Amino acid sequence: MITEPWTKTINRDGFDDAPMYHKVETFCNYARYCIMDIVDGEMFIEQLSIPYDYVKAVRCASTNNRTDWAK
Repeated sequence: MITEPWTKTINRDGFDDAPMYHKVETFCNYARYCIMDIVDGEMFIEQLSIPYDYVKAVRCASTNNRTDWAK
Protein backbone atom coordinates (compact mmCIF):
# COMPACT_ATOMS: atom_id res chain seq x y z
CA MET A 1 0.00 0.00 0.00
CA ILE A 2 1.20 3.52 -0.78
CA THR A 3 -0.05 6.42 1.30
CA GLU A 4 0.64 10.12 1.71
CA PRO A 5 1.06 10.64 5.44
CA TRP A 6 0.33 14.39 5.41
CA THR A 7 -2.64 14.34 3.05
CA LYS A 8 -5.66 16.26 4.26
CA THR A 9 -8.62 13.92 4.03
CA ILE A 10 -12.32 14.13 4.77
CA ASN A 11 -13.02 15.00 8.37
CA ARG A 12 -13.56 12.28 10.96
CA ASP A 13 -17.36 12.55 10.76
CA GLY A 14 -17.43 12.18 6.97
CA PHE A 15 -19.43 15.35 6.36
CA ASP A 16 -18.08 18.22 4.31
CA ASP A 17 -20.56 20.67 5.83
CA ALA A 18 -19.09 20.30 9.34
CA PRO A 19 -15.34 20.29 8.81
CA MET A 20 -12.79 19.60 11.49
CA TYR A 21 -10.23 22.28 10.69
CA HIS A 22 -6.63 21.30 11.09
CA LYS A 23 -3.31 22.36 9.70
CA VAL A 24 -0.11 20.46 9.12
CA GLU A 25 2.98 22.32 7.98
CA THR A 26 6.35 20.71 7.58
CA PHE A 27 7.99 23.77 5.93
CA CYS A 28 9.78 21.34 3.67
CA ASN A 29 9.79 21.24 -0.13
CA TYR A 30 9.41 17.48 -0.34
CA ALA A 31 6.45 15.29 -1.13
CA ARG A 32 6.23 12.58 1.51
CA TYR A 33 5.04 9.05 0.91
CA CYS A 34 4.99 5.80 2.82
CA ILE A 35 5.11 2.38 1.23
CA MET A 36 3.73 -0.36 3.45
CA ASP A 37 4.17 -4.00 2.65
CA ILE A 38 3.39 -7.21 4.53
CA VAL A 39 5.73 -10.13 3.92
CA ASP A 40 5.18 -13.42 5.74
CA GLY A 41 2.99 -11.66 8.30
CA GLU A 42 5.56 -8.95 9.04
CA MET A 43 4.89 -5.31 8.17
CA PHE A 44 7.56 -3.20 6.53
CA ILE A 45 7.22 0.58 6.17
CA GLU A 46 9.46 2.70 3.96
CA GLN A 47 9.19 6.48 4.25
CA LEU A 48 10.16 8.52 1.19
CA SER A 49 10.77 12.25 0.76
CA ILE A 50 10.87 13.40 -2.85
CA PRO A 51 11.79 16.99 -3.82
CA TYR A 52 9.31 18.88 -5.99
CA ASP A 53 9.13 22.27 -7.70
CA TYR A 54 7.22 24.18 -5.00
CA VAL A 55 7.40 27.45 -6.96
CA LYS A 56 5.53 25.80 -9.83
CA ALA A 57 2.99 24.38 -7.35
CA VAL A 58 2.39 27.84 -5.84
CA ARG A 59 1.89 29.37 -9.31
CA CYS A 60 -0.55 26.61 -10.25
CA ALA A 61 -2.52 27.12 -7.03
CA SER A 62 -2.62 30.89 -7.60
CA THR A 63 -3.75 30.42 -11.21
CA ASN A 64 -6.60 28.21 -9.96
CA ASN A 65 -7.68 30.76 -7.32
CA ARG A 66 -6.49 28.53 -4.47
CA THR A 67 -4.77 31.21 -2.44
CA ASP A 68 -5.12 29.00 0.62
CA TRP A 69 -2.80 26.47 -1.05
CA ALA A 70 -0.50 29.13 -2.49
CA LYS A 71 0.65 30.43 0.90
